[in-house]
Amino acid sequence: MKKFVKNFGLEQKQLAASGCVSSATISAYLAGNSQPAADIMSNWVRDFRVNANWLLTGEGDMSLDARGETGTTLPAEEISATLSPTQREMYAYKRLQTELGMPSSRIAEGIEAIVRGKPASSGPLSGHAAANQKMDDRFDNARGDEAIYDKDT
Repeated sequence: MKKFVKNFGLEQKQLAASGCVSSATISAYLAGNSQPAADIMSNWVRDFRVNANWLLTGEGDMSLDARGETGTTLPAEEISATLSPTQREMYAYKRLQTELGMPSSRIAEGIEAIVRGKPASSGPLSGHAAANQKMDDRFDNARGDEAIYDKDT
């Protein structure tokens, strides 16, 4: 584990943020007093592109990129220990939407929705959302008519 931290140039707080654990827990891992759970190591594999096999057994290449696989590490702000999970989510959302070419006004709406904890509702519905809304409307109309079928005649 120490080799992983050194070779990737990581700080304990980066590992803690990525693994959703405390810095004290990372210290225990580095001291050999405990072992990280599979979900924590999975986060490290995803975030730092470390080879899972190497992380578990010490065998093979340490980095996934060394084996020719493509991928990038997350920007430091997305795994910063000083940010809340919501703040990290906002950074990730902004990065991904920017990479996809989303206009900045729509990105701002999405970030506002993350802060409020609900989906953004402004603007026209996408094709799938519009179709789902039509189905919901039909279902609501059908439910309104069910009273007719429940009546004894």
